[in-house]
Amino acid sequence: MTIMANSATAMTRRNVGCKSVENPMIQNPVVARMCFSNQVFNIRQTLQDHNLKIIGAKKCILLEFPDSESFCPQMRKIYPMRSLTSSGIVLRFHSFGYADRKLGIYIKYFGVCHRNIKKLFRFSRLFPVRNQICTRIDEAWSSDRRVISLSSASGCKGLNLTAVMRRDDALPLDNSVSECAAMRHKAATICGKLAQFCGKDRMADTTFMMNNDVVEELEALRRRLLELEEIEVMRVSDEQERFDSLQVLDEYAKQLEESRDKLTRLLRAGIAIQEARTVQNILQQIADAVGEAGWGSVSVSLFDNWEITQSAYCGVSDEDIEFLQNHRRPPGERARFYGPDFERFRMSRSYFVPAECLQEVISLNEVVPGRRAVQTGDTWDPMDLAYVPLYGSDGQVLGAVNCDDPVNGQRPNEEVFFYLELFADLAARKVETERLLENQQQIEEALRQSEEKYRTVFSRSADAFFLMDELFRDCNEQACRLWRCNYEDIVGHSPAEFSPEYQPDGRLSVEASLEYIHYAMAGNPQTFYWVHRCKDGVLLDCEVSLSAAKVGDETMVLANVRDVTERRRAERDRECMLGVLEIANSADRLENMIPRVFSELGKVLPVENGYFALYDVAEDAMSFPYSCGGLNASPLPQPLGRDLNAWVVRNKKPLRVDAAEYKSLKEAGEIVPSEKDPRVWLGVPLFSGSDVIGVLAVQSDRVEARFHKRHEQLLAAAAAQISVAVQRRRAEEMLRCTQFAVDRAADGIFWIGSDARFIYVNDQACQSLGYTREELLGMTIADIDPLYATRNWNETWQSLKEAGRVTVETMHRSKDGRRRPVEVTANFLEFGGKEMNFTFVRDLSARRRIEDEQRKLASLVENSLDYIAILSMRGQVVYVNDAGLRMVGLSALKDAPSLRSMDHLESAAESSVDDALQATIRLGHWSGELNLKHFHAGRSVPVQVHTFVLKNPDSEQVNAIAVMARDVSEIKRAETASRMSEESLRWLVENLDEAVGMVDVQEHFVYANPAMGTLLGVPYEDLSGRSLREFLDEKDFTFVREQTKNRQTGARNRYKVNLRRRDGVVRTVEIIATPQFDRAGKLRSVMAAVREISDRRNPV
Repeated sequence: MTIMANSATAMTRRNVGCKSVENPMIQNPVVARMCFSNQVFNIRQTLQDHNLKIIGAKKCILLEFPDSESFCPQMRKIYPMRSLTSSGIVLRFHSFGYADRKLGIYIKYFGVCHRNIKKLFRFSRLFPVRNQICTRIDEAWSSDRRVISLSSASGCKGLNLTAVMRRDDALPLDNSVSECAAMRHKAATICGKLAQFCGKDRMADTTFMMNNDVVEELEALRRRLLELEEIEVMRVSDEQERFDSLQVLDEYAKQLEESRDKLTRLLRAGIAIQEARTVQNILQQIADAVGEAGWGSVSVSLFDNWEITQSAYCGVSDEDIEFLQNHRRPPGERARFYGPDFERFRMSRSYFVPAECLQEVISLNEVVPGRRAVQTGDTWDPMDLAYVPLYGSDGQVLGAVNCDDPVNGQRPNEEVFFYLELFADLAARKVETERLLENQQQIEEALRQSEEKYRTVFSRSADAFFLMDELFRDCNEQACRLWRCNYEDIVGHSPAEFSPEYQPDGRLSVEASLEYIHYAMAGNPQTFYWVHRCKDGVLLDCEVSLSAAKVGDETMVLANVRDVTERRRAERDRECMLGVLEIANSADRLENMIPRVFSELGKVLPVENGYFALYDVAEDAMSFPYSCGGLNASPLPQPLGRDLNAWVVRNKKPLRVDAAEYKSLKEAGEIVPSEKDPRVWLGVPLFSGSDVIGVLAVQSDRVEARFHKRHEQLLAAAAAQISVAVQRRRAEEMLRCTQFAVDRAADGIFWIGSDARFIYVNDQACQSLGYTREELLGMTIADIDPLYATRNWNETWQSLKEAGRVTVETMHRSKDGRRRPVEVTANFLEFGGKEMNFTFVRDLSARRRIEDEQRKLASLVENSLDYIAILSMRGQVVYVNDAGLRMVGLSALKDAPSLRSMDHLESAAESSVDDALQATIRLGHWSGELNLKHFHAGRSVPVQVHTFVLKNPDSEQVNAIAVMARDVSEIKRAETASRMSEESLRWLVENLDEAVGMVDVQEHFVYANPAMGTLLGVPYEDLSGRSLREFLDEKDFTFVREQTKNRQTGARNRYKVNLRRRDGVVRTVEIIATPQFDRAGKLRSVMAAVREISDRRNPV
């Protein structure tokens, strides 16, 4: 290892905020250049992973933590914010290499005790030997040393560092450095002499031996250089430490001065708050104190259920105060500022929302920006939002302190918020204290007033009061009035004497009353429902409250008895109406709702039977979809007569009928009596707006039954709910029908917003374009209309608004890229404050195809060689194509002497034409042969005619008759010639001496001439349909079948077989077979010419 005469020194720079500090005491430092192993490079990566920096890697390892604003989360747990200096923590590691492989690590610390250095090593996990390092740190600290030496022998295998020293030309100024330089000069002189002595060749010789004196002198120089090296390191380290300590002390002094000012302001604010006697004064003191702490604008507010109840301001203009008071946020919006949505803006217990994030969480129109002019170096933005909650002792938010316009122009950090939170805590505690005092005063006043009230309760109360143990000992006047008896009738008697034998819950009144009394005397107040019986036997629903009371030395029970008969009745009525409301809202059909409504009404109404009727205004009829209690009302509509239901419908008001009222209505002629009319009846109308849509009625045949005004009100309330349900069901049905019609419409329907986006699309729109509804709802017109780019949407929208309705033809592009013509009808509508375009899209592809087909058909008709005409239902010719005109010798239809269809035919065929027309109208078509008249040549033209009716496609009504006729003159001449030729051929074949026959593919005779019958010994007329198998043995028949198969290719062949006649004679014949095929190319039959080639043989 080469040793160079340089001394090592520590790093002379550290980060202080954004500035670099140099130590002027260090001149020309000598540093160690490091050669890192793989292990050290892993350390470098680990530092980068922990958000640490390595600066000056060629000189030393510098661990530099970020400043306090960007500390990593793990460092926050180890170093609390208030225990750090503003410049952060800097650790420097210097390594020095020696010949014996020892390693030295020098740790430079600033403002951190050695315990925190140990924590740093344990936290960062940079070195596998951190425990040994921490142990050496403890040893160095206790011995007041600042250099810690570790070697690989002591277990520091993780730090595998090797250093190579280099020389610095500039010499240090102190004595140790001068001595070091002298030693270095001396060593250079010795090396020069050695070079002169040995020469270059000798220096290269590995067997060269130096003089012992020179070697000893070099060894002494080496040892001295090592000692001076260590002394220099310690000296430079002490100087650096003193310099850094002064810097730290200056920072501490500044922090102490700032802390003293803050504590002074905090103490002054605390005294002012404690002296304040009203909540408003407390809020104002807090606002003023925060303003003095360096904030130009401050507002302090108190909340009650997130509503601002009181506010105080400091540095806020009257205009801004008025704006804040007139634009207060809703309670729910204000609560959100302290919820999970704002957790990312939380600093300590406060909140800071930067201006760049403000628009994400709140509308800028609701914020008053800061009024402070922005200056150079400011980090505070006028739109920044900072607020500190006032937390109560239970953790609830009592209010908030809003701060703006910091005097220093800097954004707050956690230390600033910590200081503001002290003010907020002072205010919260004082506000809570004042509120508690106010509540206590209110409670005391309430107790005083309550005491005065209770003095008169017993004697003047509207409720019945009793003083009792197991018997009544005292009562007030209301108790006597309630039970309709005298004072003497109550005192000395038990509660059971004024109760029925059993209570509604089934318990005996004697046992239940004693149980309640004993519970109350034991200190457990009792409140319960009880049925009392008055002296005259009338039962009362009562609410009883029992509580223990000291009367002298005795424990008595104070009983409060309240008549709740009407309240219980009202509760039952309310429960009934709630039940009806729930039924009306939950039932899906009227058939299910009405029975449940009557069942619920039966709990509070004397309902024996009832019904629900619907009135149809258009038909002036009543229908009865539901009845109960044995009524057999017909569900079919009945004309509105002059019964009780008709009276309610016509007069549009409820009707209560008893015997007297019924007689009065009958005598007045307002109703027509009926045997089915009940003795007692109550009916109420069902309204839809101002129109009556039905009647809800209950009735009874008992004379003693009575319906009261309360019953009428209950039934009317139920009718109102049923009316709403009926209208809602009808509206829902109409809406469902409308929605179904829109969804299933044959045309595509689009609802389009002013931004050209689709709001709704129906099924046809999705099917025609090949997109799903979800896909289309995320698209615009430009995605489906390839011509959209050629139009200006804003101009199109404005034109639609002005016109209200526009119809255009354009192209639509489906998902698979196909284009199709469409007709678009756009309708402008403004609904609910939104402008929309209701567009109906009709696919023109079919219409275009029909038009094309029509053009093709018209072209075919015009270019056809056949006679094509259209006749009216009266037989008039209204159209004839060009070929037809030529066929009858006309150049135009107007040149015809007459347009009657009869005049275009030969006179002999008029009766046939009339029959053909009648048959066409009756059957829809007719075919036959007629003779047209050639007007120019005067001859007849035989034609094959086909007629059919033309119907209206919508109504299926016959509108006209189409006539198609083909000139068959040539066909008739060809048929005549063919018929004559066929007859000649048939005569020739039948008169041939050679046997000729025709068989099908199954070898059955189709035809045979007389010679064939003679050959087979069978009359030739009997051979048709008979199989060839009858005249061949099995071997020959199989041979013939194979020949038939071979003829599938169309080849004609010749072969010999033995035929067996009917009389048993066998003859050898030669067959020449010719295949015949149908139009499809399939073998149809075989024509065979048979010639006998052997003499007759007798059968075996």
